[in-house]
Amino acid sequence: MARFVRIWDHVAGLAQGPARHALICLVFLAAAAVVPVSSAQSALISGGVYEASAERTCNNSKDCEIVFGNVPDGKTLHLTHVSCWSQFTDTANVVVLSVDGSPRHSFLAPIQVGAANGKKNIAANAEVLKLYTARSNPKVRLVLTSNADIFLECQIAGELKP
Repeated sequence: MARFVRIWDHVAGLAQGPARHALICLVFLAAAAVVPVSSAQSALISGGVYEASAERTCNNSKDCEIVFGNVPDGKTLHLTHVSCWSQFTDTANVVVLSVDGSPRHSFLAPIQVGAANGKKNIAANAEVLKLYTARSNPKVRLVLTSNADIFLECQIAGELKP
C-alpha cells in the first residue's frame, strides 16, 4: 500500500488544478469499472496451475453468487478444489452451497464453525471435478432459508489445459 501511495503522489504531483482533478476522476472511474463495489477477485495462473479467489457481499438476500473470471481462450479449466467461508445473519440456515458447471452442479457440505453477535459462520472445503471451456465462468452459489446480509469468500483451484 505504501508503494501505491508513493506512486500516486508522484503521478498526482505531475498535474495541477483542473488537470489534477481530471486525473483523480479518471483513476476512480477506472477502478470502479474493474472491481464492482460488492465483490473483489484475484487469479493466479502459473505453469498450467490455476488458482482464483473472490469475495462478495449480498445484502438482504437469500441468494449470493460469486462468478469467477473467464477461462482463457484456447484453454479448458479442470477445476479440482473449492473452499468457501461465509458469514450471515444467524436467523438464516443454508439450503445449498454449490459449484455451478456443466453438465451438473457439485454440492458442497458446509459446516458451522462459529456464531457470535447475531452472525453465523460456515465453511466448506471439497475436492470436485468440473470442466469449464474457454470463456466460461466457474460460479459458487450460496442459498439460505431467509433473507440475510451475506458475506461469501471462496477459492478455487485446478489445472488449465490446451
